[in-house]
Amino acid sequence: MKKPCQWQSITITLVEKVQMIAVILGSLFLVASVTWLLWSAFSPYAVWQRKDILFQICYGMYGFMDLVCIGLIVHEEPRPTQLSVEGNRQPCPAVCLLRDPPLLL
Repeated sequence: MKKPCQWQSITITLVEKVQMIAVILGSLFLVASVTWLLWSAFSPYAVWQRKDILFQICYGMYGFMDLVCIGLIVHEEPRPTQLSVEGNRQPCPAVCLLRDPPLLL
């Protein structure tokens, strides 16, 4: 592994920035939603919420959005890349062999 003074800078495309933001926001929503759902399920102060039909609808919507966020995070997961001599980004061979068909250059 190179020392930090030998690292090369890389550029992040707009699509990659949007993907990173989507994963961060999805993760924040997921943590907040699961926290609220767990509190609502186990708190003695939330007994009336569990019985109210509007809150039951909210529980269903939040549960569905949790599944959407998990799908978003899995779909937008970071894929390791390496820099070639020319500075072009190419998928790591180990990850490529495990997930995708071989790339022919």
